[in-house]
Amino acid sequence: MINRITNRQSDLQWTAKAVLIAPADGDYAVIRIPAKSLVKKVWLNITKAAATGTSAITVGHAGGGVTDDPDAFIDATLGVNTAEGMIASSQDSQPASEGIYFEKSALITVSVAVGTSASQGDLELYVDYVQIT
Repeated sequence: MINRITNRQSDLQWTAKAVLIAPADGDYAVIRIPAKSLVKKVWLNITKAAATGTSAITVGHAGGGVTDDPDAFIDATLGVNTAEGMIASSQDSQPASEGIYFEKSALITVSVAVGTSASQGDLELYVDYVQIT
């Protein structure tokens, strides 16, 4: 038998948080993920819904040694801020909704398109990840 057992493991697990208060249209880099990390899950918490209209919100990534994807975790179909509450990446079917490994340092991004909203609402973003050394 050929031995291919790995000794690589992690006891470095984090949940990072970012807050956006009434964000305007734009793309925001909100959380830095270190190299050699596995992002396991992302949550978008709408703490204050838009008072009028809707905003499209996407959660993605940039860098990390992979192709940038502005809606890799949560797309605009799921990410609308018409109601308060938590949206998990696992509710979506986007490419990284169940996780993604970054060989290099990466950024978690939030894109907001205000659309017809007079007020954008407030957002929190949580990212659960482990660094494997």
